[in-house]
Amino acid sequence: MRRAGAASPTRRTRSSTTSSPRGAREYVAERRRVRHFPTLVRQTPELREAFLWRRVFLTRRSAAFDLALTGAALAALRRSPWPLAAALPYARLAWRGAAAEIAADAVGAARAGLGLARRADSFSREATAGTSV
Repeated sequence: MRRAGAASPTRRTRSSTTSSPRGAREYVAERRRVRHFPTLVRQTPELREAFLWRRVFLTRRSAAFDLALTGAALAALRRSPWPLAAALPYARLAWRGAAAEIAADAVGAARAGLGLARRADSFSREATAGTSV
C-alpha cells in the first residue's frame, strides 16, 4: 500500500553525474552512508519493496555478511567451529572481491547497526517522554 502522494518506488533514475575512478579508501568511506537506510525505510515504507533484498537487507551481499558475522559470534561463544559454516555464502560472494570489498562490507554493517541503534534510542526517548507526569 502506497502513501498518498508517494512516488513510485519501482522506477529508478540514473544519476546525471559521471562516475570517477576512486580508490579503496573512498570506496570504503562511501559505505558510511548506510547508516541512513534504517531511517529512510522507516519514513518511507515503499523503499522496503523497491530497494531492500528480501525486504530486510540492503543487498544480498549484506545479508551474507551479516550471516557470516552471526556465525563467527556463535563460534566464539560456543567455542565450536561449526557455526563458521554460516560464513560460506559470504565467502562465495567475496571470493572475487578484494580486501576493499570486505572492508566496505564491514563498514556498511557497522554503520547500518549504528543507524538502527540511533533509531531505537530515539524511539525509546519518545516513548518515555510520553509517560512522564
